[in-house]
Amino acid sequence: MTCLLKTERPCEALKPLTDIHTYGAHDNSFPEFITMVASINTCSKLASLRLGQMIHGYTTRAGFISDVFVQNSFIDMNGKSGRLDLAEQMFEEMPVAAYGMNGNGISALQTFTKLKKSGIHKPNEVTFASVLSACSHSGFIEEQVRETRGSRSFHREDASESGP
Repeated sequence: MTCLLKTERPCEALKPLTDIHTYGAHDNSFPEFITMVASINTCSKLASLRLGQMIHGYTTRAGFISDVFVQNSFIDMNGKSGRLDLAEQMFEEMPVAAYGMNGNGISALQTFTKLKKSGIHKPNEVTFASVLSACSHSGFIEEQVRETRGSRSFHREDASESGP
């Protein structure tokens, strides 16, 4: 994939991901994070926000979204696609995921709270999942429940504002 991208053949670079997605369940093949980073970089090269958003959904469901390389690739893709707001939001949310990966629940909660209070960026479901992961790895069950309650209503407001 990377070779195709470097030789200016980005459309062909996505074929392996398509094949893995289409036929992977039959032979128990699933993409790993390097494949996902190459796919995101391809979307960046094509400046294809729509395709990038589809891959973002896939990486989120597959559990790759917490990877720093994946996040950096999405920041680059969003920037090149003209969505500087999304690039900036992902950049602001990266510390939450990093704290979560390292089991630092207190710092993850503090950063999450700061993001919510800033009003500049509204934490999304990926940020929320990172906080929950950090809390569970750090043994902060009570804090996790408190943040869960507050964030559920927070997300409902967002959903109702965006329409059906």
